[in-house]
Amino acid sequence: MSALLSHAPSDGASAPAARGPSFVIGAGAEAFAAIASPDVNLAIWDRPVDAEVQAWLAEALPTFPSFEERLRLVDGVPDAGPMVAGLPQGPLRDRLAADLTHLARLLVGALPPGPALTIVASFGPVRDDLCRKFHVDWVALRLLTTWIGPGTEWLADADVDRSRLGPSAACPTEANRAVLRSPLAMRSARPGQVLLMKGEAWPGNAGRGLVHRSPPITPGDGSEAPPRLLLTITARAAEASVRQSRAVKRIIAPG
Repeated sequence: MSALLSHAPSDGASAPAARGPSFVIGAGAEAFAAIASPDVNLAIWDRPVDAEVQAWLAEALPTFPSFEERLRLVDGVPDAGPMVAGLPQGPLRDRLAADLTHLARLLVGALPPGPALTIVASFGPVRDDLCRKFHVDWVALRLLTTWIGPGTEWLADADVDRSRLGPSAACPTEANRAVLRSPLAMRSARPGQVLLMKGEAWPGNAGRGLVHRSPPITPGDGSEAPPRLLLTITARAAEASVRQSRAVKRIIAPG
């Protein structure tokens, strides 16, 4: 565990609120320390959404200036300022910027020792049903939090049939049913909760990336669905980011 995470300010009780063989849910950001364990592929900071900032963001949602870029590092710390540059100035934007910077610092602080990784961020509305099938991410580490709308859906390791993951011609409903060992196994994040999840590229984690999907937002009756507002911060190998510099959306797919 790096110094950034070990010296992160306390955001709640240190004892985990819930724990399974492959995940930890805690009331504070200290829960993220568990991601260093080889058996854990998901750590959740179970925090409430900031209702005042959420309401402010909801007002901006129709014309929200989406951000999808690499984050610049200043003295080793991600600069989240550009993520909110298109929003109206004021104390709520400042509060949001401070929170995004804190979250980016926590992701960087949780990274394993090794070669430098590129930090890529996405902050904006999700207006379609991308990533509806359960899948794993081919990245080292990814942080997700939903500000508005339904949260990311995920599965504990014991509830996954990994042999059924991967490309499939089946519709999302059938493909997802095949992956689930139990129809009751799916879990949904709430707005405000922060998910820190390992991908396949975390050292030694091949075949154990967190299985998750974006929640469906299309009502199915032809009406227009309200968008989600999602923050995604991803750490991936620098050389992979260079190769895919023209395909940033593939790097930062919704969760």
